[in-house]
Amino acid sequence: MWQPIETAQKGIYVDLWCVGDASDISFYCAGHSKVKGVALWQGRATDWRLDPDGKWRAAQGLGLPLSIKPTHWQPLPDPPESAASRATGEEDEGMVEVTPLADSVF
Repeated sequence: MWQPIETAQKGIYVDLWCVGDASDISFYCAGHSKVKGVALWQGRATDWRLDPDGKWRAAQGLGLPLSIKPTHWQPLPDPPESAASRATGEEDEGMVEVTPLADSVF
């Protein structure tokens, strides 16, 4: 569920809903569209983290340009079951939980 950007938690990866210039939105946001009645575009940016310094960073290390304003955020969805566990009904022992380094700098 989308939540106001002011409530975003620091240090975890989330999806963002953003508004901004057409060229930047088309680069950073999937499924972008024009905002009706104004010269702005909107779209969903996936896998972003709010750093302790208050700046948004992508999992790939990119920063969010000043021309893009995030308006909402939502937690990432749970990962899917592995194909092996779905096919056999047994727990897949090959799956491991990966925790991103919250304070890393790319």
